[in-house]
Amino acid sequence: LLKQVVDSWEGQSKTIINISSRYITDDNLYCKNKKELDQYCMDRIYTTRPNIINLKPGLVNTERVKNIAGPRLETSEIVDILDYILTNTIRIHSITFGR
Repeated sequence: LLKQVVDSWEGQSKTIINISSRYITDDNLYCKNKKELDQYCMDRIYTTRPNIINLKPGLVNTERVKNIAGPRLETSEIVDILDYILTNTIRIHSITFGR
């Protein structure tokens, strides 16, 4: 889907936020797909239109990871990071964060 949106917005002054993850070390389909998207984003680091921001949070306090041990971010903190990324004048290509 990311590649389709990039292709349809090629050359336009738009921003795409790709949600990746800090936890992509397992050998499963989820991690494989996230790694492929991370690489696609890195391959476009010098392409400015559309701009892709690769967001890589750690565990977030959601139903999906309720059975995984570890410190979690609150969804409100994700919103704070997104607000920072979208309102500053610095072009951020990728940001990794967590507890």
